[in-house]
Amino acid sequence: MREPAFNPPAKVKRLTAVEARTGLRFPEELRAMYLQHDGASVRWLPNGMWLRTLNEVEQDWLDFGRLHDELAEDGEAFDEDISSDGKHFTNVYDRARLPIATRQDGPEMYLDFRPGPQGSSGQVLYLINECDYIVVATSFSEFIQQYLPLREAHQLVLDEGGYQGLDVGWPKA
Repeated sequence: MREPAFNPPAKVKRLTAVEARTGLRFPEELRAMYLQHDGASVRWLPNGMWLRTLNEVEQDWLDFGRLHDELAEDGEAFDEDISSDGKHFTNVYDRARLPIATRQDGPEMYLDFRPGPQGSSGQVLYLINECDYIVVATSFSEFIQQYLPLREAHQLVLDEGGYQGLDVGWPKA
């Protein structure tokens, strides 16, 4: 028997607890998505990514926060440089980034709640290599509005494992 591609809904209490723990309020569209499906095992997002569960989001956020703190304790300066387009900070670890999707073992897509001067709070960042990001949408809502029409136009490949994602031209992490 095949496992379901989308997980059962998250509980409002669990979603609220993750928001409280991270100090980051999820955009309404993302909240609604989690209240329908707490993540997915199917690769339905661009470049073969899938939505992480709330437990994974929380654990990744905690892990990256620990790395941030350990580096700070070791006296390593954090890169407070701003990307060439001015939209985001170039540091790798940031507690104001919410990891929401993955293609491999760790998160590759984030919501960024501490943007650069030309960016937008809640913008969607995509990890293009082990330490560089690009902004792919100014908000989760914009990301969904850009992406869902492509899904609905059947520009995804469906095979035995489910949707294998749509290559939207972003660099592969």
